[in-house]
Amino acid sequence: GCDHCCHRLVQASLPEVLLVAEQVAGWTEEERVGLFARAAEFEEQNGPFWRDETASATAACPFLREGKCSIYDVRPTSCRSLSSFDEAACQAHYLAGGPVPQGVPAQDAAMTLSRVAGEGCQRAGVVSGMLDLTASVAMMLKDPAAGANLDPWMSPWEKVKLFSERT
Repeated sequence: GCDHCCHRLVQASLPEVLLVAEQVAGWTEEERVGLFARAAEFEEQNGPFWRDETASATAACPFLREGKCSIYDVRPTSCRSLSSFDEAACQAHYLAGGPVPQGVPAQDAAMTLSRVAGEGCQRAGVVSGMLDLTASVAMMLKDPAAGANLDPWMSPWEKVKLFSERT
């Protein structure tokens, strides 16, 4: 396959973040240092997106190493739903800044799973909503105590939320 869909901001639910953080915690120090370096590059390259100067983030996901997903077995639903059988179409859409062409069933399944995970977290009184995967995992690696405080409105989680339920 290709990695065109891996050049974007990755959204994840709290359970997905916890799984990824657990896997990354088992990496070597060198691998984690590499992740932090790629994450810093990701943030810098997506500066225009963060400053609302462009509509999409297009830098390579920091979990992408040598064209392969380093967290493939525990990748979030938002990644699992991006499956296209036409690499040329994916590349054309990526270069044009558009969405990855995918089937409606994959999109529907991903939206349903994300909604259910969010509702479950909300009912449990813990962090819900979509989180920035890279920022969330980095936060947990730098401050392992963050995983113990899952209050949805307390720092540090509020900083990594992509969409807040407070409206």
